[in-house]
Amino acid sequence: MTEIVEFKNWAKLELRIGQIKNIDDKITINCGEKDFQINLGLDVNKGDKIVVGIGRGGLVIPVVNDAVPLTPEKDIDVGCRVS
Repeated sequence: MTEIVEFKNWAKLELRIGQIKNIDDKITINCGEKDFQINLGLDVNKGDKIVVGIGRGGLVIPVVNDAVPLTPEKDIDVGCRVS
């Protein structure tokens, strides 16, 4: 199921930014207070910048490749459609 988040509703989303600690069959991300582990490879075809994994409780993790510059006008459009 894909849900498009309207800009006016973004304030209702919880956003956490972290650093990838380890990648094997799962991605481990350090978000400061605790680590999150997410499954890798559930949807790797969102583009060359974005990999998506699903954590426990339905937590959606978009992971961006910092070697590829972000383009806000395009990436926000793609990012709001991450399911």
